[in-house]
Amino acid sequence: MWIIDLFRGGNEMHLLKLNKKIRKGSKWQDCHMRHITLVKDYATHINRLLGSPVDRHKLGLVALAHDVLKENYGEKDLEVGKHIIPGDLNAYVKYNADLLVNYIPKDFILTCDLSAHAMGAAIFIQKEYDIQDPEIIYPVLFHSLPVIEVYRRLDPKIQTMIDIIILSDKLSSNWLRINLLDEKVRCDLDQIVFGKDGHEFNYTLGLVIARLIAAGKNPDYISDASTLYYYHRLKETNPLIRMKLNRKILGEKMKWPKRPSTVSKK
Repeated sequence: MWIIDLFRGGNEMHLLKLNKKIRKGSKWQDCHMRHITLVKDYATHINRLLGSPVDRHKLGLVALAHDVLKENYGEKDLEVGKHIIPGDLNAYVKYNADLLVNYIPKDFILTCDLSAHAMGAAIFIQKEYDIQDPEIIYPVLFHSLPVIEVYRRLDPKIQTMIDIIILSDKLSSNWLRINLLDEKVRCDLDQIVFGKDGHEFNYTLGLVIARLIAAGKNPDYISDASTLYYYHRLKETNPLIRMKLNRKILGEKMKWPKRPSTVSKK
């Protein structure tokens, strides 16, 4: 078992270093590195609060892999060590679409509003790290927008992995916008999920808010179906919920007080 853990830890460290090398010289390097490590910290914390239903090493790999191709490097490919980082993500996804057909129908790959960087990352870790584990591929693929008709057919453990990463991704980016980038945002998601003192845990509500935050970027039927799914899950667990499902419930964008993240307190 320790050999398996060592292998997984090696992949995590390699992915962390690769993320940094890809963004060498970029003004966004620090923000990106803080984002992916904060996603990992949030995911670890949420998994623990849920009773550790999923593998923490796999969560770590997903956290460090999910945005590995997010920035646009222009049209030219970038050579980083033995890895080739694609410049044109859309072309990269289209050329390697066969690596995704075991996970989502080909029609979705070419036509739906799944993020190119999410599909690209799912392809990249298969090609560059020989990772075929659906418990890793699906959370990377669906971290910004889960295709619910596919999600519903997945093993519950994979669904939980996806949920944890969706929430952790938005917790991290929202916290960084408030505390590092000094941007106006609609809510303090960390406070909604964990409360002011970090002693609450509003998991399903957090997933709904995470989807509402993301929905403005993906205004299509797949995004709407995803948001509705989490909203109905919330209503099933809390019959008092009667909120209207749109971004307006989050209010206008504003500057929120800066505060330590819940995971930094831990």
